[in-house]
Parts: sequence; C-alpha cells; structure tokens
Amino acid sequence: MARVGAMDTTENGAEDAAASGRVWYRCSRCHHNVLFDEETINSLKNSVEAKSLSKDQCIEYSPEKTFSVGEAIYHNDWDDVGWVKDKQITSDGRSAIIVAFQKLGERKLIDSFHSDYTTEQVE
Repeated sequence: MARVGAMDTTENGAEDAAASGRVWYRCSRCHHNVLFDEETINSLKNSVEAKSLSKDQCIEYSPEKTFSVGEAIYHNDWDDVGWVKDKQITSDGRSAIIVAFQKLGERKLIDSFHSDYTTEQVE
C-alpha cells in the first residue's frame, strides 16, 4: 500500500485531536483507499517483521502436498515465502489454499492435487 495523504483537520478546517495521526493509504492492486491511525500502522509493521520467514523455515510448495492454515511455505518457481491464510474448495471440487507471500502478496494455489487421469497402453 502506498501512502497518499494525512488527515489533520475536520471538515470545517478546525484541528481535531482524534483526526491527527491518521493517514490515507491506497492499495496498489485494487486502488482502494483506507484510513489508518499511526498506531495501527506501527503495530502492523511490527507484526509483519515478527513473521518474517526464511526459506529453511518453510515447507516447499508442491500441488500434490496438503497444507493447513498457518503453515509457512516456500514457492521455488517464484523464490518467495509466505503463510497459508485460508483453505477453499474450488468450483470443480478441488482444494485450494490462499497464501500471503512476502513479495507477491496473496495468491491462490492448488492443494492436494491428485490426477484422475490414468494411462492405458494401446496395443
């Protein structure tokens, strides 16, 4: 998210103690604006720093593996680490996980993929 401005005054221009310290942020993907107070921003930054991961702390992602919410994974192709935030069932009945990656943000990945395709030998 990018900082777009601060809120220092009320509508009529008078200073408001409750409004000071609030900052507008805009999401770089969906362009949604959000008003945060500085205490919330600082606590979010601290929680993200506390959850920083290294590759050796994570399970390497593979579509065949089964993951649970809260697990740390490493995606080899993207060279990124993240936390499994949620599990979902896709429209075709398969399982998917929502992962919050440190570099890429949230991504939906296949979970517990087992191929239903069997090969038959043709003579």
